[in-house]
Amino acid sequence: MSRIVTKIHFYSSEDGGRSQTLPPSNYGCPVYFQDIAELSSTAYDCRILVNQHEEPITPGDTINELAIAFLSSDFVLPFLKSGVKFKLWESKFIGDGEIVRIEP
Repeated sequence: MSRIVTKIHFYSSEDGGRSQTLPPSNYGCPVYFQDIAELSSTAYDCRILVNQHEEPITPGDTINELAIAFLSSDFVLPFLKSGVKFKLWESKFIGDGEIVRIEP
């Protein structure tokens, strides 16, 4: 499965982020890409591979190497490259990130 490796900042609860840690298994949420015209009109379902991160991820954390897989990877991945910025959504924006690299 192709995936991207990202740096993500999860907003603190005080800044409008989640109120609880991410579940220890894979966590699903929509991703919005801001600067890619072909992807900017909708959100794309992803799975943040939390189970591959050794520590709990809590609101306010910044994680430097966190993998994400997309449910529609055949459509999304051709438009992505290192440096692309995105936002995570869960009834509100809960974090933002940047792609570090794309893995096959």
